[in-house]
Parts: sequence; structure tokens; C-alpha cells
Amino acid sequence: MNAMLNGESAENAVQKGYENGLYYISEIIFDKKHHRAAFRYGFTCGGLCGHSETVVYEKRKGKWQPTDQSCGYGIS
Repeated sequence: MNAMLNGESAENAVQKGYENGLYYISEIIFDKKHHRAAFRYGFTCGGLCGHSETVVYEKRKGKWQPTDQSCGYGIS
């Protein structure tokens, strides 16, 4: 956002944000039987730039597969 305030184009400001962004992932939590797992991940690239989501995975036929369950989805 500061880049835009200093006269840079939105395209250049967004590119700089992505180049200096931070990707993160939380600790993974499991159910008691280790059949389901949940974690939060996200990417932040400035005060008004980012994405995050909490997702649930399920073990099917020995492989971890994403479910359609999620919560806490955010984008800015």
C-alpha cells in the first residue's frame, strides 16, 4: 500500500508484495484415531494483501485427501 501512496502502479505494488510475502502453516492436529487432520495455512503480503484458511484432511485408502470441510477462510 505504501508503494501505491508513493505513486507506483497497483500492478508494481502487488508484485512487490508477492515478492516479499510470507507463507505460513500451523501445527497439524489429529483426531484420536489419526483418520482426520486439520491445519491452518496462509499467505500474507501486506496490510491489505493475503489469504488464509483452515482445512480438514481425511485418510482414505492409506492416503491423505482433502475434505470439503473448511472454516476461517479469509482474503484481503
